[in-house]
Amino acid sequence: MNRVKLMSFLIGLLALPAIVSSQSLPAGYTSALGVPYVPGGGMRQQLDVFYPTSGAPAGLVIWVHGGGWNGGSKDPCQALGLLAQERFVIASVNYRFTTTNPFPAQVEDLNSAIRFLKANAASYRIDPSRVGLWGRSAGAHLAALSALSSDTGQFNTGQNLNQSARVQAVVDFFGPTNLALYGSSVSGDPLTQYLGATIQSGPASLAQSNPLNYINAGSAEPPFLIMHRTGDPIVPVGHSQALHNALIAAGLSSTLQTFAGNSHDLPGLTFEPSTPYDAQVAGFFRTSFAAVPEPSSAVALFCVAGALLSRTRRPL
Repeated sequence: MNRVKLMSFLIGLLALPAIVSSQSLPAGYTSALGVPYVPGGGMRQQLDVFYPTSGAPAGLVIWVHGGGWNGGSKDPCQALGLLAQERFVIASVNYRFTTTNPFPAQVEDLNSAIRFLKANAASYRIDPSRVGLWGRSAGAHLAALSALSSDTGQFNTGQNLNQSARVQAVVDFFGPTNLALYGSSVSGDPLTQYLGATIQSGPASLAQSNPLNYINAGSAEPPFLIMHRTGDPIVPVGHSQALHNALIAAGLSSTLQTFAGNSHDLPGLTFEPSTPYDAQVAGFFRTSFAAVPEPSSAVALFCVAGALLSRTRRPL
């Protein structure tokens, strides 16, 4: 990759607008904001949960923000528009930045958040057998890496290790995959900060951070829905094509949808807490979750009872 495109990558990933949103919820939903998923971890290891106040446990969709692994925030949660389409639980996750914690801290944090939410499923009316990830740009990279590496246990550290980080579906909005495709990086840029070394120095993190290296034919990997512009100057569409092709070659489920245009986004996509793709994404999660066997009635009753008992001690 030439230096002009590399600089576009660096600038584009950092140029995330600071948007303040009311994040209004449909009737029958409430929220728990700033929930620590790692004890004493600070604001970068907190999450927000938006969940129904009554009824049976629901499938969980976790939003993973972008920002070059060294910027961005869980707020606004761009997955909130799904609540107008389907009864889900939505979570939005912060993770540590590479300015202080290089790879694999970010994917370790995402896995910790997944395990925390499963361990506390009763408190938020979550069906822990139905969990999906939806990421944008660097967040999509983390979503793919977490989902495809979950069976290895490689990035599981900290608490709730009795819970699996496995998920049942992934939506990937223009995420980078094999960072070696960039060719080189320079000291202090987001790629070097993430890897802990320049690309051309060939660090072990280059292979370890590549989601394609965890794809196994015949495995129970989750289905992927991938979207990307064909002329994206920051994360070239070849990243998504490589992931899609590798999944298909392994006999796994992947849908790649491409759009014309030369920007690092999708048509009509902003940073608001809803997207023009909410109906399609909700349908993908709905179908993927429906393919998962129903939990036993005892598990479902336990989740509902646990939620009722814990309402007085949840942060709202």
